[in-house]
Amino acid sequence: MEALQLFGTPNEILDEVMAYDDTLVTNAIEQNTATQIFPNPFANKLTITGKNLLNKKVKLYSMLGRDISNAVEFISRSNNKVVLRINNLNSETYFLKVGNTTRMINKLER
Repeated sequence: MEALQLFGTPNEILDEVMAYDDTLVTNAIEQNTATQIFPNPFANKLTITGKNLLNKKVKLYSMLGRDISNAVEFISRSNNKVVLRINNLNSETYFLKVGNTTRMINKLER
């Protein structure tokens, strides 16, 4: 369970409570180099290399922490390499979570 302390007017606090989303904690971003994600920035395809990738979940989050994994299509997947196609996204920064590793990725303009 998590406790939050909010400051502001009642309307500001209500806005913050209604917008609260704990799907991705950005301070949990790892700098683990065992998992590589490239190219970064990307146009529409990403490659992930590492160990035991068949058993790891792959999730995509917006900068606001919203799960947008429905934009991810697996092109190929093996134990050491995953190739993704990511469709219909704006040019901005996203978070890609592979297992317990979260990385910032940047989408290029189309």
